[in-house]
Amino acid sequence: MKRKFVAAKVNINQNIFSNELESLIELIADAIKAKKVLKSSRSKWTWKFTDIKEDKDETKWYITANFVKSRIESKMIVDGDKTDLYKIPKPVAYLSYFFYDVNNEILIFEETGDIQREHFIDAFERIIFQSNLKIGKIEVKLIPKEDSVRDQIMSMEHLTKIEFDLIPPNMIPKDAYKDLGDILNKEKALRLKTVLENEDGLNKDGLMVKSGIEMVQNGYGEVKAYGYSRVKSKRGTRKKQHTFKSKDSIEMVQVERTKSDNITGLLEKFRQRVYNILH
Repeated sequence: MKRKFVAAKVNINQNIFSNELESLIELIADAIKAKKVLKSSRSKWTWKFTDIKEDKDETKWYITANFVKSRIESKMIVDGDKTDLYKIPKPVAYLSYFFYDVNNEILIFEETGDIQREHFIDAFERIIFQSNLKIGKIEVKLIPKEDSVRDQIMSMEHLTKIEFDLIPPNMIPKDAYKDLGDILNKEKALRLKTVLENEDGLNKDGLMVKSGIEMVQNGYGEVKAYGYSRVKSKRGTRKKQHTFKSKDSIEMVQVERTKSDNITGLLEKFRQRVYNILH
């Protein structure tokens, strides 16, 4: 059975407009190395970073570790009218291996049946925030497959509705979406949610649509798109409905368990591919 790793972009969000943005990005690495424990009030699970390794020189700064989800199991024993709750000494634990490129904020993490991507991201965001409040809340956004967002949306003959959920870029916006980045910066907005609709079809080459797609493709948000194409059949022409969600088309790599001894090297190659997509 293969191990599955997905790619994401880590973004400073709450303090995105700070003059110390670059130093805050570096503090994320310190938050990981601090090995804080995240205890959830919503469940009995705790999360922590273990087996942390750092590889840093003039050209790179990588951190690899396991993100461990665990809890102490309990057992109910009934003896007549008396009920006792015993804690079983050995905890139940699941782990997800991850590779973090500090300089480029690229996070590659393992998705398993016990740690799904939504659970990993939620816990990762919260533990970083709680480890160092100076960082503020972060946003981890999954990175869509290269050109998948653009290709899927542009393939719709008629784009009738598009929903963007965007966050400010961590660095200087690319020309492709500088206008949206400027709006977020000028308004000091931490999030931009917008919906464009036209039952007869939106302008897919419009500035808002194209810029939003570029931001999503670069790890600064999500998009949902709806539309239709006219398909000819024996009974005439009918509408074929289309729905696309960027979170369903994510950059990932699968690794044979027999090659896990070289997992870091394999993920570094995947990191380079993701870096090329973002740049």
